[in-house]
Amino acid sequence: MARMNPEVAAPFLVDWSEISGRDRIDLWERLGGFVEFLVGRYGLAFEIRPCWWRHGEVVEELTALWLARQHLYSDRSVLTAAMSWQDTFHKSRSRLRDMFGSCRDFHVEPIGNDWMTDDNRRDFLVAVRAEVEEDSKSLS
Repeated sequence: MARMNPEVAAPFLVDWSEISGRDRIDLWERLGGFVEFLVGRYGLAFEIRPCWWRHGEVVEELTALWLARQHLYSDRSVLTAAMSWQDTFHKSRSRLRDMFGSCRDFHVEPIGNDWMTDDNRRDFLVAVRAEVEEDSKSLS
């Protein structure tokens, strides 16, 4: 019977916005190890660029794949989980290719990182508050 890799912990949830300090460093290192494994095992050097960690959406996608694969090798897994993971991974590959549209030989910052300007944010909050006030008046 195949045994679980002792370095792979039981599945858990990762919310990068809630993790800091040493836990964040540990998770980054573990995710990095998984990404290196994935690139090597599946020959993804042209699909997952070396700057993967600089793209938030890529980090989220790879984190989801990593957690799903951890579950695959946990004691709670079912026999069909391996094929299910392969199907999930297949879908993920096309999304990953799209996420690296601008990066080929070197990292290119995505355009529009600052799309929510202070003026847009202010207008948004004013509109939301006005809508809430309007709704509360109609309920009164």
